[in-house]
Amino acid sequence: MTSVLKASSCRTDLRALRETRAFWPHLGLIFVMGLLEAPLGLVTPVPMKVIVDSVVGGAPPPAWLDPALFGLEKRALFPLAVGLTVALAFVRPSAGRMVLS
Repeated sequence: MTSVLKASSCRTDLRALRETRAFWPHLGLIFVMGLLEAPLGLVTPVPMKVIVDSVVGGAPPPAWLDPALFGLEKRALFPLAVGLTVALAFVRPSAGRMVLS
């Protein structure tokens, strides 16, 4: 009896995969966005830390966001950090904003 159930289950799974073939790119994109959610979620507070520590406080900016690296003045650090915040808000996939049509 169990071999009949296994064969039936495999047949059903293969049929479901064949019927969803047209949606594989969409499902792959959703999978990749899910994988990116955790690392991007960990990076989200970094621009605020840069603003508080380097713009308001007296700490030097991080090496990867140093305005001199981009050929800019020191006062350009605040717009760089705000731009990074906005970029992360648009790039970061979120389950609440994911719309499937």
